[in-house]
Amino acid sequence: MDPTACFTYGSLMSEDIMSTVTGIRAAHCSATLDGYRRHPVIGAEYPGMVARAGHQVRGVLYLDLDNLKALNDYYGFAKADAVIRQTGDLIRDVLAQVGRPDEDFIGHIAGDDFVLIVAAERADAVCREIMRRFDRVIPLYYDRDDRTRGYIETRDRWGEQRRFPIMS
Repeated sequence: MDPTACFTYGSLMSEDIMSTVTGIRAAHCSATLDGYRRHPVIGAEYPGMVARAGHQVRGVLYLDLDNLKALNDYYGFAKADAVIRQTGDLIRDVLAQVGRPDEDFIGHIAGDDFVLIVAAERADAVCREIMRRFDRVIPLYYDRDDRTRGYIETRDRWGEQRRFPIMS
């Protein structure tokens, strides 16, 4: 994988995050991908990378699990750790079936954050399949009553009691 030949989207559009993930400092440039629309970004430029001649554009995907901390606080570390492990396995399985295991990269940044580098033309299919499988399996980590209700109640980071929907 050539980190100088990838297209960034989402959080990885930030130069600081991109350099942390890839270990390189990328220059800004405007970018477009055939078949994709892009909404305006302040300044109309962002820290993406463009493929060199003869190289393929790569998609860098950043995945963050919503409400893992609430699940951890409510059910305990063992269940939250199992969710992280299951998510890693699920991502690996999806890339084996939808991606190209010999070319793709999976990274577990920390906690509930993952990064994937895949061919841009497969990025959408990979994301959709990960979400589909995640949404099917994750509710099983919640008790039946919590699944039926669609949320758990626990304290947030500021100590306020609140409802947290099933992870997504």
